[in-house]
Amino acid sequence: MLSELADTNCGSNMYSYVGDFLQSRTLTIQIGDHKLDAVPHLQRGIPQGGVLSPTLVNLTMRRIHRALQSFPEIQYSLYADDITIWIKRGSPRFIQDTFQDTLRAVDQAAHAIGLACSAEKISLLLVHSRNWKPPQVVLSSP
Repeated sequence: MLSELADTNCGSNMYSYVGDFLQSRTLTIQIGDHKLDAVPHLQRGIPQGGVLSPTLVNLTMRRIHRALQSFPEIQYSLYADDITIWIKRGSPRFIQDTFQDTLRAVDQAAHAIGLACSAEKISLLLVHSRNWKPPQVVLSSP
């Protein structure tokens, strides 16, 4: 995340501020009146509820955004860590290949920033003529 921030030329003060915001974090769990001891030194993830958190999510997703931009035949929408991709035109084979290539690129970009795509959460909606076979699109990373 900090490398993405550095790429924005935000300046050393902002970089240090965000770095400090992400350091020495703890996790506290409370169920009813029972509170567990804090788990120290969380190394991953973005603090939820922080004023900087939405901006940090957007910074984190920049690499995925750039990967998606390399496919001019698709359209897409990013909302936090959710991605919607659609293609308006093309043969069934073109659509299948384009979706597969796009999914592979998104998966690689996600892994590069420490994220993983969830095969269980991937869905494909097809609006097509009756004689069209559904494309086979798979997520093949571990």
